[in-house]
Amino acid sequence: MENIATKKQKIGNIQWIFMLGVAVMIDIIQIFLLFFFGVGLIVNRFITIFAAMTFFLWFALNGVTFLTGKMSNQKMFRFFGAAFGEFIPIIGSLPLWSFGIWFTIKSIRKEDEIG
Repeated sequence: MENIATKKQKIGNIQWIFMLGVAVMIDIIQIFLLFFFGVGLIVNRFITIFAAMTFFLWFALNGVTFLTGKMSNQKMFRFFGAAFGEFIPIIGSLPLWSFGIWFTIKSIRKEDEIG
């Protein structure tokens, strides 16, 4: 008899909150730089590259792969879609990292549930 509590999630609740918190802070910094200083058009590109590498490594350290699994297409689209969307000037001012990380983690959680 399989115990539901023994199923391990790749991203736990506390780590999920930290990841989303970091994504929200990155979005706030990017919006602040864009609207208040105007340097965001250039600086935000570097922040986006750093954020993408950070989140990609964070997911990899937790055993999340974007190329395998039942939800791989959704995970890839949600994570990399947010990263590429940040490079588009008008669309990049939206909180794409927050939405991208939120939906990527939802896909990971769903993949963990279905096995």
